[in-house]
Amino acid sequence: MKAIKNLLFIFGSALVSYLLINPISNFYKSLFPEQYRDGAFFGFDLTTPLIAFVIGFVLLSVSTLNAFGNYEKNKWIVFALIISFIPILKFDLSHWYFYVMLALIGWGLGWVINWLVQKNA
Repeated sequence: MKAIKNLLFIFGSALVSYLLINPISNFYKSLFPEQYRDGAFFGFDLTTPLIAFVIGFVLLSVSTLNAFGNYEKNKWIVFALIISFIPILKFDLSHWYFYVMLALIGWGLGWVINWLVQKNA
């Protein structure tokens, strides 16, 4: 039952990341304007929404699992990061440092949330 809770955090992070693709992709385009390119064959960009999903997923999954995960949460964080770094290796390896920084920010945010919950409990 404890593992299901962590799995629900991962699925919840994926759902929220999907819902926030447009604002995150606009943020990504403002950070790295040279990466934005129009799709030659399809007529629209395919990689930016995927990268925006990965950005949201890395930040949200690491922070929620670190804040509220209970059963071997570090293994679940590594599992979520491995899943999210597969598209990065294919589409956006030149900005790997950005994703590592996002994971560290998510870990720190989750640690602060966990500390606040423990302090107020």
